[in-house]
Amino acid sequence: MSYETDPADLFASVQPTTHPLVAKYTITLVKGVKVTVQFGLTTAYGRTTTPVQSPPGGGPVSILIAGMKASATYHMRARIQWPDGKWLDTPDQTFTTGALPNIALPTLSTSSYPQNGTPSPGVELINVIDPTGISAVSDIAGNIIWYYDNAQDQSWEGYAFPIKPMKNGNFLAAITNLYSNNVPQTISYNSVLREIDLVGNTVRELYLAD
Repeated sequence: MSYETDPADLFASVQPTTHPLVAKYTITLVKGVKVTVQFGLTTAYGRTTTPVQSPPGGGPVSILIAGMKASATYHMRARIQWPDGKWLDTPDQTFTTGALPNIALPTLSTSSYPQNGTPSPGVELINVIDPTGISAVSDIAGNIIWYYDNAQDQSWEGYAFPIKPMKNGNFLAAITNLYSNNVPQTISYNSVLREIDLVGNTVRELYLAD
C-alpha cells in the first residue's frame, strides 16, 4: 500500500454486530499508518472515529462505529494517513442500522431555549435507574444513538450508575443494586465495576466480592 494505491484495491468491509446501532469496520493496513472511519447519512459524512494505529508489522484493524440512529442507512469510508500527512480514502460503503429493541429505553424530546436558539453540539449520556436501569446516548434531536442494556445483572437487580466514556473508546460502568426494591430483603447487596466495548461486551470487571 502506498500513496499511489488504487483505493478500490484496498480490502475493507463493514459488518453488523450484536448491537443494532453499532457497526464493525475492518481494513487491512501496512505498518506505520493510522486509520479513521468517516460516517454520516450522506457522502458528506460529518463524523469521524478516533485514529487507530496499524499493527507493528501491518495487518487487519477493526473499528467499532457507534453514534448512529436506528433504522437508517449510513455512508462510510476509511481514511488512511501516513506520518508525513498524506492520506488515502477508501471507496464509499453503506451500512443500515437495526431497529431499537423492545426494552425500557427512555422516550426523549427536545426544545430550544431561547426559542430558535442554536443548541450546543455534541451528544447526551443518560442514566435511567427507575423503573429499569438502562444507559443511553442521544443526539441533540433526542434520537437514541447508543445504549447499554446490562440484562446480565437482572437476577440481582443491578443497574449501571454512573457510566462514563473512556479514552480508549470503551465505557466504564459502576453497576450496583443499592437502591433496588428487593435489596436487602431477598437479594444481597452487590456491585461490579465493568469495562465494556461499544457492542456491550465485557472487557474486564471487578466484583465487590473479589
